[in-house]
Amino acid sequence: MSGKIVNQLELADLFGITRQTLRNWMVKGCPVHSDEGKGKPKLFNTAEVFEWREKFIRSSLSEDKIPERERAAIRRDNAKAETAEIELELLRKKAIPIDIVKEKLTKEYAEIRANFVAMPGEISADLELLEAPDIEEILSSKVSEILEALADDSW
Repeated sequence: MSGKIVNQLELADLFGITRQTLRNWMVKGCPVHSDEGKGKPKLFNTAEVFEWREKFIRSSLSEDKIPERERAAIRRDNAKAETAEIELELLRKKAIPIDIVKEKLTKEYAEIRANFVAMPGEISADLELLEAPDIEEILSSKVSEILEALADDSW
């Protein structure tokens, strides 16, 4: 995942933290994608921040020294952030919900099956007195027609 460029408020919302916590993270080394100086908004790459956060947590404390309550909070924060990333992708229409894809593919496969099942009845009369090369040409043409109809379909 390449990440999205967001401002401080969006990043804080994404992680479910306050802007003060984000400022504390920056002091600890949280990567800033773009900082054009005082008065200009700082921008962050969400993927870089996710990666930094994971590395920071791993390097600052070993797993057995992190209290269970804090580990649960970290897991919760990461899950919230990942969910927000997915929702952002959906909003930007760069991702499609799996149920929509499944429905679309189910319809496509049903149409393909129906076309292939119907093919013998549609072309059998045309094949009666033909020789093998002509039969092959008609079959090939019909298969191409079915596949082109599939390829032309858009989302």
